[in-house]
Amino acid sequence: RRHFLVALLALWWLLSGCSIFKPAPVPQLGEITNAGIEDYAKKILAYYDLRSSKTESAGIWGTLGVRILSLATMAMGLLGAPGPAVGLSAGTGTFLTDSLELLEIGDRANAYKFGKKKIKLAIGGYADCLEKETRKDPLTKCGSALLKKVNAAVNAVDELLTRAMPDEKDLEELKEGFK
Repeated sequence: RRHFLVALLALWWLLSGCSIFKPAPVPQLGEITNAGIEDYAKKILAYYDLRSSKTESAGIWGTLGVRILSLATMAMGLLGAPGPAVGLSAGTGTFLTDSLELLEIGDRANAYKFGKKKIKLAIGGYADCLEKETRKDPLTKCGSALLKKVNAAVNAVDELLTRAMPDEKDLEELKEGFK
């Protein structure tokens, strides 16, 4: 009975710290000015950085949990623990392994890394574009181009997270330089 509670507590501990079950709210665009768009791009970049690191952590801790449960199952069998306790421990390990595969942790982390890379490139292109720009309007062509690129990156990441291919239009937008 005690082994059952320990296994349940271990499973709860692993899943409660998993960022996939507690996602942060996605940043929203504020004012449509160069400053507002730049702020939005930086917030999306920070959001993807947080999601990427939490997703990778969930994968590491989940894999570690599977390993610990495997060792615990083996130790319980060797030490003569009751059959149901050994079976529960083995079943919990299998459940956790299947859950990690179902959540596709590696693919999710790669999608966020893709988004981070594209947004960093867009922010760099935006900075270069601003140096050449002579107009000082609240919203310039550089700001509009940055917004298009950030939105294309967000759309591509959303598609990758749902295991779909990103839209060609978004990928083209991400390839083009600032005009």
